[in-house]
Amino acid sequence: MLLPQELVEIILDELPADDLGSLSSCSMTCRVLATLARPRIFHTIRLMPPKTVDAQTQCQKFHKLLSFSAHLAPLVKDLRIVEGNDRDYDWNGMKNAGTSWVIKSSRTLSLIFHVLKLKRLSIEAKPKLEWELMTRSLRAALKDATPGLEVIHLRGIATSAANELFSTIFQAEGLKSLSISYQMRRRMITNLTLAPNWRPQLRALAFSDHYTSAQFARALSASELDFSNLRSLSFSGLDSPAISAFLKVLPQENMVESLRIWYPISFQALREHEVLGIPSLPRLRTLRVRGPFGLSIFQQILEECTNTDLEEIAFEGHATVLRQAPRFESEQWERFVAAVRQSPVTRVHFLVSGQIGLEISVQRYRSIVEEALMLVAGEDAVSRLPLCPPTRRRT
Repeated sequence: MLLPQELVEIILDELPADDLGSLSSCSMTCRVLATLARPRIFHTIRLMPPKTVDAQTQCQKFHKLLSFSAHLAPLVKDLRIVEGNDRDYDWNGMKNAGTSWVIKSSRTLSLIFHVLKLKRLSIEAKPKLEWELMTRSLRAALKDATPGLEVIHLRGIATSAANELFSTIFQAEGLKSLSISYQMRRRMITNLTLAPNWRPQLRALAFSDHYTSAQFARALSASELDFSNLRSLSFSGLDSPAISAFLKVLPQENMVESLRIWYPISFQALREHEVLGIPSLPRLRTLRVRGPFGLSIFQQILEECTNTDLEEIAFEGHATVLRQAPRFESEQWERFVAAVRQSPVTRVHFLVSGQIGLEISVQRYRSIVEEALMLVAGEDAVSRLPLCPPTRRRT
């Protein structure tokens, strides 16, 4: 007896997209369920490092599967490659087991790229993946796979030729989301030029210029890219003048709703009376700022947002800094609380990030915030303030 189509769709809709076990069970139940479940099962493929040096890689297994079941290749739309110790990967103490598996599997990866028609590509390397050590055939296969991509996420790529790396990205004319964090050898930093005919309608842009002397930010500012559809913007490694200069490149009536800024610990943070240019983002709703700031700088950022429609703001500090966090003077907290009340925000977060295991930093910071607010504003006032308790975020 055939199951009604409506019932089949209801069954699959109840299953989370990442519940591969249940989806696989459904696909083996009957042909109708298999037809609908397989596109979900194979939509996103993650190729992780091997757990031992001699183990067969997921890359090899995936290639064999595609070789014997060619009809599965069109179902794969999202490929995520992890090199090294990923934040979500259970390393089990084997620090060197997966090192450079991408380099060793270059030929197999090249063959995989040739049979897939991807919409999203992610390469995460921790600590880094050397671009020049990848074989020419793999780099060529990546370039050939890029034109159809809508989302590109590259993290931890090390290169001595940024223009070659970006020439691959420039093939994606329909790109909607770009997230890139790459490293340049200091002696190799040169001017980066964006392709003049590369005009994607980006909706999300995230980049890190920690190790590139603001190379990418300068290239973006000098380009003629259309940022009118940009909704989400995130960057790190820029000082405040560079941030203000970059925000001025955006259209006056831009659509940016979410902004994240990360100042490294080694950077000179915002100075007093130095502005970021937040009012130039008329539709901004959420703002997250991470850096080695004192409370006066938090207050300064809040005051800059007074005449905006900002709804949520997060101040984030690194655990290694907050371990020695000072107990700010009550006058500083009074001014900060006053700035919160005068701002349009409905939620203010204090966040702690850093290495896993530094719980003492989070607890110390939480007590500092809660005790200070209780002293300054009182229990009733604190309960009415849009201040969320400090939380810990993994990096």
